[in-house]
Amino acid sequence: MGWLDFISAILGHIAWPALLLFLILYFRKPLLGISTSLLETLTSREISKFELGAGGVKFEFGETLRDTEKKIEDIKKETHAEVEELDEKNRFIDEMKRLAVISPEAAILDAWSRLEAKLNESYRLRTRGAEPPPGNYPFIAARTLLPSSEFAVLKNLNDMRGSIAHRRDDQTVSESEAVRYAEMVFQVAVSITLAHGKTTLDGPVI
Repeated sequence: MGWLDFISAILGHIAWPALLLFLILYFRKPLLGISTSLLETLTSREISKFELGAGGVKFEFGETLRDTEKKIEDIKKETHAEVEELDEKNRFIDEMKRLAVISPEAAILDAWSRLEAKLNESYRLRTRGAEPPPGNYPFIAARTLLPSSEFAVLKNLNDMRGSIAHRRDDQTVSESEAVRYAEMVFQVAVSITLAHGKTTLDGPVI
């Protein structure tokens, strides 16, 4: 083997590691951000929403509900914001109560569907009338609209809705839990309204 062949073989062996090292260095900031976010998620108390059961990891609806209510109380303390007793809120909650008597699960799914419609409306407002793409994009887009604490509430509401819609771990909820869920849905709908520079007097909240 001549020197040229030897050098060519060496370069061939180090080309891919060198390229990989270059990509890691070039994208180090995005990669660091992703890994940090993932670590925070894994080590946060959000894991308290799950417990290990005989069938594996189990989602806890009641635990998530209480955690979300605490998040909302913390937000109120920080912002001094309260949702006043609006006629619309009272009508919405009364409707959810009547539905929860028949089926708490149906009340939760209906409440979320209205919040989802609010997210779609929010997306249209921010894109000057563009229709939301299929899938969960309006929910994801809300991350850039709401403060992180309020988006965390929205995420919990979506997780709870998912546990009911997909019958994860045979989730069952009570009437009172469904109503509490609906109250938080209305709270988030108000937050979305305010984030667009509107007030609760500018039209239906949800």
